[in-house]
Amino acid sequence: MRRRAFLAAATAGLIGTAGCEEAVVRRAVSDPERGIERRREGAVRRYLDFRTDDETLVWIEMALLRGTAPFDFDVDLSHRDGTELTNLRLRFRTPTDESAEPVGVALEAPLAGDSPPTPSVSLYHSGEGAGTVVEVDEFGALADETVGLECLVTPRSETATTLAVDVTAEVDGPLGGAYSLDGRLEFEFPPADGPERTD
Repeated sequence: MRRRAFLAAATAGLIGTAGCEEAVVRRAVSDPERGIERRREGAVRRYLDFRTDDETLVWIEMALLRGTAPFDFDVDLSHRDGTELTNLRLRFRTPTDESAEPVGVALEAPLAGDSPPTPSVSLYHSGEGAGTVVEVDEFGALADETVGLECLVTPRSETATTLAVDVTAEVDGPLGGAYSLDGRLEFEFPPADGPERTD
């Protein structure tokens, strides 16, 4: 397993990553555009649009679906042609009740491509407040593909009204370009008889 250590960057906006193989300098992209898309079937999907050079580098779209706990939670991630995903970390937490037990998160289906190698997915408690993390640290055959995750999310507190998802990701591009992404989306847990509120 490759070991990584984070280095302080000499240039603002850059993050250095050193491992046993070689040093990689990553450009930080931490101010994505946030928005809402409404689909014809009534689903509300929120997105993060990470852009460089006036073009989308990575688009992450999420939806907290109607029903009762455990709630269906979908994640779709697409990225610019010629780039490859190297890491994705989603931390689920309830900011309105950080003292509660960590949010319950499960994967409805394994993350797998059409051919080997198989992606490596970890699920663990972060130790940072009431956070539960889904992390993909090896994408295998999906590195240059659109990635979808289907999760089940369960708040552990009856008073929790908001779900926050902290997103970090790493993307490698052509000609040695590399990027580190950082963003967040928040959702209101939906009532039992309706979709997620958008106000």
